[in-house]
Amino acid sequence: MPNTFKTSVLDPLKKRTGKRIKLPKQEGIAWDYVEDAEHREVQLTVAADVLCGDLRKEGPSSPVFALCLAAALADGDGLPVRAAVEVTGPIPAKPGLGYKTSRELLQFRRSAFLMHTLAQLVPDRFALTIPEGSAWEWPEWSWFSIEGYRKNKDRPDNGRARLAYELEVGPELFSSFGTSMEPIRRFQGLLPVIVHTQEVTKDSHWTVGGKTGVDVWAASADHRRLHLFELDQGSRTQVGSLASAIANVATLEYVFDGNGHFSTEANGLAAVRRARRMVMWLSADSYHPLVFDEATGESTVLSWLNRGLRRRNFLFGVLPWKGDVTAPKFNFAARWGGGRKYAALS
Repeated sequence: MPNTFKTSVLDPLKKRTGKRIKLPKQEGIAWDYVEDAEHREVQLTVAADVLCGDLRKEGPSSPVFALCLAAALADGDGLPVRAAVEVTGPIPAKPGLGYKTSRELLQFRRSAFLMHTLAQLVPDRFALTIPEGSAWEWPEWSWFSIEGYRKNKDRPDNGRARLAYELEVGPELFSSFGTSMEPIRRFQGLLPVIVHTQEVTKDSHWTVGGKTGVDVWAASADHRRLHLFELDQGSRTQVGSLASAIANVATLEYVFDGNGHFSTEANGLAAVRRARRMVMWLSADSYHPLVFDEATGESTVLSWLNRGLRRRNFLFGVLPWKGDVTAPKFNFAARWGGGRKYAALS
């Protein structure tokens, strides 16, 4: 990391936030910063193989980290600043006839989709350079997974899965949300956002499978709005929860616009098509300081994203929770929407 990056980016952010910003660091990641009379750039060079992993991990989420750094710098003095991400090196090879696509390629595609989404949502804030043949593309014939596909039915002991379970089965949480926010039909778990190249099978993935998707979702009583929840136990060293949420939002927007195919059994995807507005709630017990400032209740990066999503009928919000994962308490009153009231979704 060049000394200019420390003096121009990390030191000012530490002074303003009072917190030390820990960069994603591993082989294949390099940070830099340039500034002239016309622009400022937070630069990230990342090897393709670093992006072959779970978006919640530090390496694959590093492009979102770069955007968060740019947003934090812009928040300091209001001068133009953007994140510039360059992907280098070869991507995982495509399979030959009769061979399965590697998990690494499926994960890389989702990372490429995330970066493609950022370049579209905030083009003045995020610049992407990616080798020819590596950019995101939808398959010619896309299908989406349905609820229940490879889903565990047993009660989880801890983690995000336990949080999702508590929302699904907790009458107090259901009642509180309906009173504080709006009446909903019920909380439901796992809305998959896995892209397939044909009908849903374990061998037809275009993007990584498993339990990839929205942790919990709920339709409003009148079906006009859809509430999506990205749950996190709160890691102050990562922004992976936001990275995952952006990718999920962008995939569901594709479905919302009438693209792709899914089974009539896919209640969640049918609800996406039926809705007029959607909100993605980032629900955590603590937030990375570059994503959401819990002291001030502000988030520049979410404001940037919401401006880009405004015309797409989506919105990001923040919905904190406290307590133990086996008995969480969600602060439904402390909702956030980039300076706009939740009522704007009505």
